[in-house]
This record gives sequence, C-alpha cells and structure tokens, in this order.
Amino acid sequence: TPLQTMQKYKNAGNVHFNTGKYNEAIAQYNKAIDICPKENVDDLAILYQNRAAAYEKLKIYNFVKADCSKALELNPRYIKALLRRARILMQLGDLEAALKDITTICIYKNFSDEILLLKAKMILEKLVEQHVPECTTHQLRFYMPTTHVIEIYYIKAFCKDPILSRLKYPENIPEFLKKPLQALKNKKYHDIIPLCTEIIESSNFHTLSPSSKLEVLLLRVTFYSIWMNYNAAINDFEMILSSKDAHDDVRVNALIKRANLHQEIGLQHFAFNDLELAITINPSCCDIYYHRGQAYLAIQMLDKAKRDFEKAIECNPNFSAAHMQKWYTHYHFAVLNKDLNLAEMTVRDVEKAFDKYSNSSECVCCYVLYAQLMSNAEQYQKADTTPLQRAQKYKNEGNIYFKTERYNEAVTQYNKAIDICPKEYKDELAIFYQNRAAAYEQLKKYSSVKTDCTKALELNPKYIKALLRRARVLEQTGDLESALKDMSTALEQVDRNSSRENFFMLTTHAIEIYYIKAFLKDPVLSRLECPENIPEFFKKPLQALKNGEYHNIILLCTEIIESPEFDTLPSSKLEVLLLRATFYLFWRKYDDARDDFKIILSSKDAHDNVKVNALIKRANLHREIGLQHFTFNDLELAITINPSCCDIYYHRGQAYLAIQMLDKAKRDFEKAIECNPNFSAAHMQKWYTHYHFAVLNKDLNLAEMTVRDVEKAFDKYSNSPECICCYVLYAQIMSKAQQYQKADTYFIKAIKKNPDYAIIYLLLWNSNIDDIEKYLNKALKLETCSIGGKLRCIEILKTIEIQRGNMEEAIKLSEKALAFCRTFKEMLYIYSVHAIKMHLDRNNQFGHIIHFLLSYFRFDKQNAVEFDKHISVNSDEPPEVLSPTAESEVKKLYMESSFIHCENIFVRN
Repeated sequence: TPLQTMQKYKNAGNVHFNTGKYNEAIAQYNKAIDICPKENVDDLAILYQNRAAAYEKLKIYNFVKADCSKALELNPRYIKALLRRARILMQLGDLEAALKDITTICIYKNFSDEILLLKAKMILEKLVEQHVPECTTHQLRFYMPTTHVIEIYYIKAFCKDPILSRLKYPENIPEFLKKPLQALKNKKYHDIIPLCTEIIESSNFHTLSPSSKLEVLLLRVTFYSIWMNYNAAINDFEMILSSKDAHDDVRVNALIKRANLHQEIGLQHFAFNDLELAITINPSCCDIYYHRGQAYLAIQMLDKAKRDFEKAIECNPNFSAAHMQKWYTHYHFAVLNKDLNLAEMTVRDVEKAFDKYSNSSECVCCYVLYAQLMSNAEQYQKADTTPLQRAQKYKNEGNIYFKTERYNEAVTQYNKAIDICPKEYKDELAIFYQNRAAAYEQLKKYSSVKTDCTKALELNPKYIKALLRRARVLEQTGDLESALKDMSTALEQVDRNSSRENFFMLTTHAIEIYYIKAFLKDPVLSRLECPENIPEFFKKPLQALKNGEYHNIILLCTEIIESPEFDTLPSSKLEVLLLRATFYLFWRKYDDARDDFKIILSSKDAHDNVKVNALIKRANLHREIGLQHFTFNDLELAITINPSCCDIYYHRGQAYLAIQMLDKAKRDFEKAIECNPNFSAAHMQKWYTHYHFAVLNKDLNLAEMTVRDVEKAFDKYSNSPECICCYVLYAQIMSKAQQYQKADTYFIKAIKKNPDYAIIYLLLWNSNIDDIEKYLNKALKLETCSIGGKLRCIEILKTIEIQRGNMEEAIKLSEKALAFCRTFKEMLYIYSVHAIKMHLDRNNQFGHIIHFLLSYFRFDKQNAVEFDKHISVNSDEPPEVLSPTAESEVKKLYMESSFIHCENIFVRN
C-alpha cells in the first residue's frame, strides 16, 4: 500500500540519517512525503520533522524552519517540531518567534520542564538587552531592600549621620553633591550609587574640598552596604578611614557602618573593634551605642544591649529607634531574669508611647512591639489572639515534648494544633501533620507516619521534609517503588532550593593539591607522620584522612566535638575542630568553617602551630568570599606568631597572585622556598609567577631562566602530582610563547600520566576558556584518560556551555557521559554526580531517573562485561521495560545514595 511504501522510504531515510548521509536521507524523506496519503496527517508531520532534522545537520536553516512549520500545521502539538523550530529561530536571530514556540511547549507541558523555562528566561534576557538597553545600565547583582526597609535601617537608625544632616540645610549643600542628595531626599535609592560614582570618577574630583569628597564616598558606601555589595563597600571604607582629611563625624559614621558590615558577614570581633574605636573619637555619639546595642542583641548579650540602648537615649532623648529597642530588650531581659517589676514598667512605657509617637513608622513600631510583649505574656486578649496563634502555641509545646523525647505527649499537643488550626492555613497545617509524623516515627507507628506525611503533602506538595520522611518509611515497609518516587521528587526540590549553597565536594586529587601539598606545617597532617602519638579519640578521623575517605571526616569530627567528654579532652581537641573547619572550607560551608576557626583562635589553649594554620585557612576563606583586607590581616597576624613558617608565605603569595600583584607574589614564593627548600608547590608557583612577571615586564632573561628551571624539574620531580604539575606548567608557558605544538605535547604527556591531576592544574593556571575547552576535548579523545577524568572533563565542559547559555549542548554533554561507562559501578558514579550537581535534564518529573534506568537496562541486556564495549545511548529507541530483579537492584542503590545526599543537606535542620 502507499502507507507501507512510505514507511519503507522513511526507514531508509532514518538509516541514512543515522550514518551521517543527510542528503541521501532527504531524498528518501522526499519520496515518503510524495507518496504518503494526505489524510495521514500525523505520519506526514513526522516526515517533515525528520527532513527538518536532516536539513539542520546540513545547516540549511530556512528549510528547517519551513519543514517544522509544515509539521506543525499538520500537528500543532508536535513538541519536537516546536523545539527544533525554536532552536532555528534563535540561530536566525528571530528571538520573539523563538520565545513564542518555547512558551507554547511550556504550556503543553504544564510548565513542568525547567530546561524550557531556563531557555525562555535566556531568550527574554537577550530581548531585554536588544530592546531595553537602559535596563542594564548600572545594574548591580545584589538585592535592593524596599524604601521602608531603608527608612528603618538607615534613616531612622542614624541621628548623627553627616549626609542626612546635609538635607536639613539644603542651602549649604555643595553644587556637585546636589544630585545624589536630591535622589536621597526623593527616595530614588537605585540612582544613588551611579550618581556618586559619576562624581568620584569625574576628572575634577581631585579638585573638590577633601571633606566633601569623603561625604560622596560615605553616601556611596552606605548604599553599597545596603545592597550587600560588601567588596566595594570595604574598599570605600578603607579610603575614608585612611584619609587624614576625614572629619570626626564622617569617621565615626564610617566606623559604625563598617561595624554593621562586619556583623552582617559574621565577623563579630571586628564589629566591636570598630565601635570601640568610634567611641574613642566621640564618646557622646548616640548612634554608636544604638548600633553596638544591636550587635549585643544579635548575640543574646541582653544586659550589655540594655545598657547601650539606655546610653544612646542618655546621649539623645529624642532617639525614637533607641527607645523602641530599649523597651524590647528590657522586656526580654525581665522575662529571662524573672523581673516582674521591670516587665510591668516596660509594658507601661510602651502604652504611653502610643500617644507620643503619632508618625507612621514609630506608631506602627509601637503597635508591633506591644503585640509582641502581650503575646509573650500570654495575654492573648490584648495581642488579638486567633485560632492560628493558639495552634502555634500547641505546636511549640509539642516541639518541647518532642525534644525531650516525650513523644506521646508531643502527639497530643500536635493533635490540638491540627484540630484548632483554620483549614485555609495550608502551610501551617502541613507543618503540624509533618511534626506529628516525626513523633509517630519515633514511636515506630509507620502507617500513621505515612498517613500524616501524605496529608502534609496534599496541603503542600513541595514539602521536602514530609517527602523524605515518607520515603524513609516506605523503604522500611518495603514499598521501594513509591519510596523512589518520593525521593526523586525531594531531590528535585533540593536542587531548586539549594542554589544559595554549593554542596560541591572537591575530588581526591584536588584535595591532595589544595591541602596535602599546600601545607607542609599542618599540625593535623603532621600527626599522620607519627601514628604512635595520635590520641585515641582522634584516631577515626585521621584514619579517614589517611585513607582518602574525605566524605566521612566532618561527621567523625562532629561526633567527637558533640560528645559529652569533649570539654575534658586535652588541648589537642582543637585539632579536631581544625580538621573539621578545613573540610567545611572544602565543602564551601563558610559559616560553619568560620565558627570553628573562631573557637580555635579565641582559645588560650591553642598551640602556635594550630593558631597559625587556622589563620592561614581563615585567610583563604576570606579570599574565597572576596574579603581581601581580612585575608592579609590574618596572614600578617600569622607571621607575627611564626615568621619562619613557609606555609604563610606560600598562601600569601597565592593571595597576591589572585589580585595580580605579581612582584609581591614572587617575593612571597621565594620566601616560602627560603624557609623550606623542599616545598615543591612553592617552586611551581614561583616559576609560574616568574614567567608571568617576566612577560609583563618584557624581561627576556628571567623568562628564559624560568623555562630552563621548569625543564630541569622534569628529572627532579618524578612523583605523580609534581611531575604532572611541571608538564602542565611547561605547556602553559609554551602556549604563552606561541609554541602551540610543544604546549599540546606536554599537556598530552600530563594527561597520559594522570588525567585527574592534569585537569586540576589546568584549571588552576589557565583562565582562558577556549584553551581549557580545547585541552579538555583532547583529554576526552585519549584512551589513557580514566573514566573519572573523562567524567570531570564533561562536567567542566558542561559548566562552560551553561555559562555561555547553550543549554542544548550542556544536556548533550550530560548524556554523552553515559557513553564512557564500562561497568555498572561507573554508571552509578555518573548518577551520583548528577544527583548532586545536575539541574538540567528534567524533561519530565523523573526524566533523569528514567534516562538512567533505560541506560542501565541496555547495559544489562548487552551483558557488557568486556571492557572495550561502550553503552549505546540512543534517545530515539523505544523505551523497554526493566526486569523486576534489575529494577529492584537499581531502586535500592538509588535509595541509598539519595538518602545520603539529602541527609547531608538537612543535617543542620
């Protein structure tokens, strides 16, 4: 029949397409289209779409667009044709039409495909750049608070601000300062930084009066701080506070605001230092005591906060914000110390304030504060109590019972909360059900756990804790399929919600380069050289460190730190904190690392070597988050403790290198080698810096000497990391010297010797994306490159494509990774990488899992036990059903890896 003949031509076209013969494929699709009955619209749509795919390979984009349009006329819901046409429209520059096609697909898919949403976002951003260029001018990356937030945290929080004082006397405002102050007065806060920057960068800025110039900087730094642009703020503060022309009021205001910045990023010690310095300049300034009171309040030092708010009011009785904070602190202090008289007096003061403060912000503040006090006093009739508030009270009581392991009593309180909570408060009800499920889980009432989690999820389908708890119970009761579904949903939610935190764990080779080889005087690593001297309590974490089991170290250290006997251990217990802080730093859990460093550095029992190591690592943390000033402060302090420690100079050299201060970096690496001539990492960095310094200063002798030094090192360093480091470094130098063939030869040598180290050193020393991409693609073609190396190459290439906005290529790279798998274990490795890092290939709710299971099935079906067989990845093949045994095995393995991932993320909750 004509239909059968059509199928024959189509199949022949597919064969030609799959073998790369695209012109022959088009010839067969033409025949199929000509003979296909016109009433078979779906078949015809497929034929046009297939021909479009062949035209796309030949880059005949207008024909692709035409064929996709014909396919969509026949089948308007044909998603493949819509996707292909959108891609081609983007290639042709018709972004608006491409956005229309992407939006159509999103609607068909009920907006469940995040890749499509990302594509739509990228197209919109390009359209904005094309049609609304002014929107990108002076655009900052940071969050801008609302007008009301700025009024409360800035306008009302400073009575002695020299900038705000200018607004009271407009006739005295210098001409150059009028525009930014007018913007401030008119609450056009988004204009202030650009207006100030325009003045600061103008050619006549240096001719302005010194004190007026500093006020422009002070206004800009205020809004840098509000916008959380901390690096820029720190630079402006430095300029103001280092100037001899700064008036006392400007200097004091800058110190207060820098203290607030320090407090915001968790550097309490520096915050109080700045405030103390401000007091020495002007001990009668009310603003200092108000903000120091806030700082004390933040760390629950109520007595000191109380005294500071009182002092602020003594300095300025009209300081309304200080009055509010004083009452708030007084009441909490009274409750804590059971001082009924102070509590009653505070309530009366707030009641009197209702008449005193009739302005909007103060009046509202009084009302909210009074409601808080009444709520704490359980006078629900005055606090306008509601059923929801009573439900919250029962929930809180249930939480107390839960924490004290009285689970039945906790269930009783949660029952009351659920019964009284209005049904329209779905999120709150979901929490109550989830909390009751937690109590039932402790009582091992698993069917009740499942029921309550299900109710919580009906109310809030994105409730991760409920998904995890139900998944755990389903696994315990043997329902693996349902558990898998819940776990997958939870992981997707985690991926969406964890963009603020980076749960990336460095590879074993990276840890060796950035930690083991970068610290010769590390007190923890030194323990491994004398195992007989390791204290009993420290043996497990150090054994994990020795065995390269880095993922266990934080848990093992925490187990020791949280044990009841930790306080009774000798001073070596600080080394446990140091090891944990080191790995918090690797995991980029900066707040946790900073807390541990603070404990170590504030301890009188810390030995000098522990203190120096903690200072170096905290300096690296500060460098990582862009606080260069604190980086160098910590390293200077370390030098005062031990000026002959090679590690300090090595890491300070790295810090100088990061900000392109090559001369200082060069001297520090030389100093590190002087302190320890066997410090191989310092030698490598010295040569790298020497060569760049030579190129910058056109010093041919130094360049040639450096090349000879690296060439000599080939024989000296035969061990894996150092040898590879030399090869990659030499390749970089040859590339800079435009000897590209030689550069390629040495990078390939490095890859052949050990691809894992080679990739890390490449990323360390090369900032040129095109070069990195070229070498990574070379690595992928080498048989000597390990599976792990190839997978890391793919991950890096994928990241590059994402940064370029090429989402399609990023997805193809993710799928390509499967082609390198030769064992089931390797496939699981890829899956674990995806579970932690991957955010892209979710064509439907379980897209990634389905892809993995199908690939596993094909692998299992082929019995690919021979190491030269690769898995075939063909997304056009029809889905096949997994055998029950294989399905069960994959589910169990997936559940184990998923629970580990999720528990790591939620361990702090």
